[in-house]
Amino acid sequence: MRIVDIALAVALSCAACSQNDDAEQQPEAIAGFFKTFHASRYSEASARAAELDAAAHASPSHGRLAFDRALAHNWHVQEWRREPNQELNAIQSEARSLLGLFQTAYDLNPEDPRVGCFLGLQQVGAGRALQDLQLLKQGLATLDKAVREWPEFNLFCLGLAYDYLPADDPDYELAVEAALSNVEACVDGPLDRNNPDITPYVGQATTQGPKSACWNNDIAPHNAEGFYLWVGDLLVKQGNVQAAQAAYRSVQAIPEYESWPYRALLEDRLSSDLELKAALYRDSDPDNDPEFGGQEVGRRCTVCHAASADE
Repeated sequence: MRIVDIALAVALSCAACSQNDDAEQQPEAIAGFFKTFHASRYSEASARAAELDAAAHASPSHGRLAFDRALAHNWHVQEWRREPNQELNAIQSEARSLLGLFQTAYDLNPEDPRVGCFLGLQQVGAGRALQDLQLLKQGLATLDKAVREWPEFNLFCLGLAYDYLPADDPDYELAVEAALSNVEACVDGPLDRNNPDITPYVGQATTQGPKSACWNNDIAPHNAEGFYLWVGDLLVKQGNVQAAQAAYRSVQAIPEYESWPYRALLEDRLSSDLELKAALYRDSDPDNDPEFGGQEVGRRCTVCHAASADE
């Protein structure tokens, strides 16, 4: 059972978590997590998660702590390959705990549509891994509700529910559709699906309102770069190399691109034989499939969230 099948949730553009009446009671644990997260210091990820565990246990009704706690454990699980000496059984146990952690966060933050993204992905991932069709159905319903509430944020999450399926699985196309619909929601208009160039829309970047999920902000300093890298990877896997190249080139138009710690990932793709990569997804060997959006270097969350790369 793959870790990614159990714990698919990934934070692309998670703005500051919802404020509660007691949101200032535990600022140190929250601030410590985000400081470590933004620096991509994975060696401290487990310690930051443990601090949030303690804070959440001390304030069990604190919605923000519950959400940040789940996000911290999610990061530790998602990028577990960065520390090769970790005990795999411990990581699997932590991955299994994410469903409960995000359920608690969901229950404590009923007005925050972002939490449904993470809970829905955990439900879908666990449902598939355990062959629990009811849990899978529940997860898709949670994601559908989240998409209705905030499409600019949660269409990405819907795409994550399908992006790791084999390229020849009929449901894989739902990942591509969700990603391109996400772009259309961000630019308020139809998109040329064979030329998903966002260069004309870069001037729309904002850190306010629903569209803030589409661009870079303090919580996700390279949100847009990571997102369009992922879109391009989806399109390569689909076999639409021309569209993938347009998505990749769009990343270079984002003003913060030059300070992106992981821009080498994009430059590698632009210099690669994308037709060959596309063919690898379609051959009979699933073990040679290229990985997505930073996974090849052990990154998942920090491709968007790291302001620097200390490690």
